[in-house]
Amino acid sequence: MGNVFILQRSLLSIPLIQSFHSLVCAVLQNSEATFGMDTHQLFSVESSRYAVARPQYPDQLFDYLADLCEETDSVWDCATGSGQAAISLTKHFDSVQATDVSAAQIANAFAQERVYYSVQPAEKTNFETASFDLVTVATALHWFNLERFWPEVHRVL
Repeated sequence: MGNVFILQRSLLSIPLIQSFHSLVCAVLQNSEATFGMDTHQLFSVESSRYAVARPQYPDQLFDYLADLCEETDSVWDCATGSGQAAISLTKHFDSVQATDVSAAQIANAFAQERVYYSVQPAEKTNFETASFDLVTVATALHWFNLERFWPEVHRVL
């Protein structure tokens, strides 16, 4: 039914990557038990700072993604963090389902009409089968259990 697109750091400018990298390092330094920490909660520690420091993606990228889709009814922005990609997707899709495993990230997500936030793991969601035209993941794929994530993506597309 749809498409999968993974947004990676190579699409970001170097100063933005450096700023975001500094934030992640600060989060790790402020964590009492970084080693052994549940990676699902890694970005919950400083989620309000994450929301401010997270880089934006260029509008042209979302234009391109929308052009790939036959339909633009619904998109799943997986591991949305504070919703930067999700908000940009509203320019092209009627409905954006934005999920993150971190309740703290969702609590600090940017409110936007047609973005529906929920706390769900990437590998198992409550979405109906064949409910999306596109699935996006912005720089988070390396945190997933890929053996469980890809079947979930195929199920919801």
